[in-house]
Amino acid sequence: MNSHTVRLLTKHDFIELGDIHARCFGDFAWSSSTFEDYFILPEWAGVIGFCVEKPKKVCDLTNTLELQRRLSGFIIGRTTYDINDVFTIAVDPCDHGKGVGTALLDAYLNAISTDCMLEVAKGNVTAIHLYEKFGFEVITTRREYYDNPDPQMRDAYVMRKKTNVFEVAAQGSL
Repeated sequence: MNSHTVRLLTKHDFIELGDIHARCFGDFAWSSSTFEDYFILPEWAGVIGFCVEKPKKVCDLTNTLELQRRLSGFIIGRTTYDINDVFTIAVDPCDHGKGVGTALLDAYLNAISTDCMLEVAKGNVTAIHLYEKFGFEVITTRREYYDNPDPQMRDAYVMRKKTNVFEVAAQGSL
């Protein structure tokens, strides 16, 4: 299994978030300024995000090899009242199948203490399998949720993972 460096997102990541989102979602991607808004505007208080960093080998002008970091993927969401909503998760297409999505979702779920919900295109089978692996279940379908020309990618499943916080608290008090 791959070992990934997972960290909280910072204001220095916004441009790269927009770039990754564009590689994942094309014309339907969010801009770097949208990601920046999530972290600086008061109406988005409580937004949390994680990213996976990966070393990238580059040579400078003198052919000296050095390692730089680049993002392989990220996840962003927010807890409002008693539920957490994942806004987006994106893994750079060149890093698909390397455990990046698993590392992101694991870090994110370990950071929240409420039930978690997300939407996913019905045709995004890889993502659906990842979410099911973490205990998410389909609770309903939103018809025509995405403005996508591919009919398999228009409808969205709404998926929920229950945290059983109250059950754990009750068992702890026995």
